[in-house]
Amino acid sequence: DAELIESFIRYQSDVRSKPGYDFYNELVDFSEVSGVHVTVSGVKELVEIATRTDKKGVSSKLAIIVTSPLAVAIVRMYEILRSAKPTTKKKIRVFKNLADAYEWII
Repeated sequence: DAELIESFIRYQSDVRSKPGYDFYNELVDFSEVSGVHVTVSGVKELVEIATRTDKKGVSSKLAIIVTSPLAVAIVRMYEILRSAKPTTKKKIRVFKNLADAYEWII
């Protein structure tokens, strides 16, 4: 979990430093990922970190592309847990291909 969480924190820090980030829609492509090493606790921690960075009252989208069945299950868990947070306005969807993700994100 620690390596993934560190990477996620670096990503959050980098992307939040960009002007206008709060109004960006995001597309994350994990279709090339061949292995997933994260626990339920790790997913919950990622949700907490991500939720803290949400800008109050700002709605945006996050499209996540995954192809392996295990990755789909883990990302769906993230989607459900994140969507259950009352403070989040980020809409999250899981996709298996870039075309569908791109169509939804724009």
